[in-house]
Amino acid sequence: MLLTFFVIHKKLNYIQYFLSFNCNKIIVIII
Repeated sequence: MLLTFFVIHKKLNYIQYFLSFNCNKIIVIII
């Protein structure tokens, strides 16, 4: 149970980082 939570948490962090990275690239392209 704890291990599954840890894996999900890491995946969520990765997705959040990926989205923020894409947003930064889009903002740079717009500017």
